[in-house]
Amino acid sequence: MKKLHAKSFCCRSHIRHFGGRRRQCSSCGKTWTSRPKQRGRKRKRGSKLLLQRYLAHTTLSPNARSKLSGRAPDSFEIKLRRSRDLFLRTTAWSVLPTTFPIIAIVDALLKRFAGRFWTLYCIFLRRPNESRAVIVKPYLLPGRETQLGWREAFERLPVVTRRKIRAVVCDGHRGPVNYAKQHRWLIQRCHFHLLAAIQGRRSRGRKSRHSIEGQRIYSLVKRCLETTNEADAQTLVYQIENESLDTKSPQLRIILRGFVNFYEDYRQYHYHPELHLPTTSNAAESFIGSIEELCHRTRGFVSPVAFQAWIFALAKLKQTITCNGRNQQN
Repeated sequence: MKKLHAKSFCCRSHIRHFGGRRRQCSSCGKTWTSRPKQRGRKRKRGSKLLLQRYLAHTTLSPNARSKLSGRAPDSFEIKLRRSRDLFLRTTAWSVLPTTFPIIAIVDALLKRFAGRFWTLYCIFLRRPNESRAVIVKPYLLPGRETQLGWREAFERLPVVTRRKIRAVVCDGHRGPVNYAKQHRWLIQRCHFHLLAAIQGRRSRGRKSRHSIEGQRIYSLVKRCLETTNEADAQTLVYQIENESLDTKSPQLRIILRGFVNFYEDYRQYHYHPELHLPTTSNAAESFIGSIEELCHRTRGFVSPVAFQAWIFALAKLKQTITCNGRNQQN
């Protein structure tokens, strides 16, 4: 069998060995290196510790360091990005729970880049007997928060994990609510969003013009949320419906009617005490607050790609987040 040999790239002639790694063309005499090394000085080995210190607030920002050292902040920003990329490459995502039942806490964050809106869909998974929820890989999509976006975010979960979900804690958006209804999951609506919406229309503060009405509605809703007697809860719902007819605020009327129609979704933690459902989505709000603080510290991001890389680094660093049960404060 005839053996074929490689030819020179210049003249397609026979190649001679010209030293250890040097090669020479037998036709024109041109030489080259068979295994060339990268030119310039060797790049310094990166460290994940720099990113961890930056996210943990144990080191200064690039602008603060430049004021102290007198150097441009670009050099520190380059080192920080290299540390972030190294951390993303070498750090795995946390292991998701796979045992039934699983509680999903969901929320979304809206951001704007170059005049275009982007939505970050966040999902957190917790077992009933645990006090910390696992952070699922966030999902960034162009556009505002939609039902299709929430469907894609849930479908990205592993099938083994998605089939073990028993309940969803959300702020009442149609996306997670409709998806939960399709899969026959329990829905626990957030108490904090409800009470905040009511206080935004009728404050119970002393200086409010409608403080008496605000205090009365707040008391009725609060008692309806906390009472363990179903007959008392239905009586309070009837009184809240009368308040929705008497109020002069169109927005408050819509809020109270929505509560009357779906009041059972706010009381799921009474109907299923074995799940230890949280009554608010404070775990998701806490993580989103960390994202907002990071955006403020970095003075924003120029593109959704950079935003997603930093959010992934923050989520991988935290791994889990505190998520208590029914004793969680509203």
